[in-house]
Amino acid sequence: MGYESIWVEIDSQNKFSQLLNCKKQYMGENTTFIVASPSHILALYARLVLSRKIYLDAGWPLSDGVVLSRREYGFMGFRALLIYLLDFFAFHSSSMIFLESTAQVRSVRTKFLLPQKKLVVLETGFDENRVKDKKRAQVVAKRFTTLLFRGGAQQEAGLTVLTEVIKLLKNRKDIRFIVASKGFKVDTKDLNNVRIYDEFLSDQELWEFYSQADIVLGQLSKHPRLKRTLPHKFFEAGYFKKCYLTSNLGAISEFTEQGLVFGFNGGSAESLVDAINELMNKKNLRTGLGRSLGEFYLENFSQKALTIKLVNNVVR
Repeated sequence: MGYESIWVEIDSQNKFSQLLNCKKQYMGENTTFIVASPSHILALYARLVLSRKIYLDAGWPLSDGVVLSRREYGFMGFRALLIYLLDFFAFHSSSMIFLESTAQVRSVRTKFLLPQKKLVVLETGFDENRVKDKKRAQVVAKRFTTLLFRGGAQQEAGLTVLTEVIKLLKNRKDIRFIVASKGFKVDTKDLNNVRIYDEFLSDQELWEFYSQADIVLGQLSKHPRLKRTLPHKFFEAGYFKKCYLTSNLGAISEFTEQGLVFGFNGGSAESLVDAINELMNKKNLRTGLGRSLGEFYLENFSQKALTIKLVNNVVR
C-alpha cells in the first residue's frame, strides 16, 4: 500500500528507555504508533513518552482474557481490579482501539465509558506466516472422518462436552478425533477413536493437523465470553477451507446465520453428536461449508484484507 512498517519489541523491564529510542529513530511527521495485543499497558507508556496518538490493536480487554475466560466463578480480588484499571487507562490513553467484534465494541464502550468514535471492529485473523512455506501433505485415502479440536483449556472451550462426545462416539469406526490442547486430560484406555496431543503445536504440526481434518471443532460451551469473541481457530478453519462446527452462541452466530459455519446448542453433548451425525451423513454440506468459509475468509479476514482495513482506519 506504499507504507513502510517496522515491528519493534519492547522489553518489559526497559519500557521507557526503549520507547525513547523509538522516538529518536522513527519519529517523523507522518509516523504512526500502533501497540499490539496483549501489550495493552504499553499504550500508557507510549502516550507519555512519544506524545503522539496511539492506536491500540487490543482485540479484547485483558479483563476478558485473563479474568472472565479462566475464572467464571470465584473471586480474584485485588488482581481483578488491577486488570480492569489497566484496561481502563490503556483504552483512555489510546486515540483508537481495534476490537475483535461488534459485540466486543458494544461491551467495551459501556464497561469502560468510551466514545463510539474511538472503537473500531478489526477481526484478529490468522497469522498466515506460520504456514506460508509449508508443503501440502500428500492426500491419503481413509475410511473415517477426522474431527480436529485445538486450543487452550479455558472454560469457554467446553472440554467437558468434548470428553463426553468422544465417549458417546467411541464405537464409531468411521470417526476419529484429534485433540491438540495443552492440559486436556482424558482416560484413553477404552477409547480407540481419539489422538491427544498435550503440547503446544509447532507450525508444521499445525499444518499437518489441519491437512488431516475434515471438520474443525470450535468452542463447545455456553460460556458468556462467547457472546463477544471470535476464536482464532475460526479464522484458521477459514484459511484452510475446513467445515467449522461450533457452539452457536454469541458473536459466531452471525456466521451460522450466513451459512458459513455449522452450529449446535453450546454446552450440550447430545446436540453436538447430532450435528456431527448430520455432517457425517451430508458430505456435500460440510465440503460446501468449508469452501464458502474459505472464500469469505480470503475476501474479509486474510492478512491482506485486515491490513488494508487497519491502514484505512489509521490514515483516515
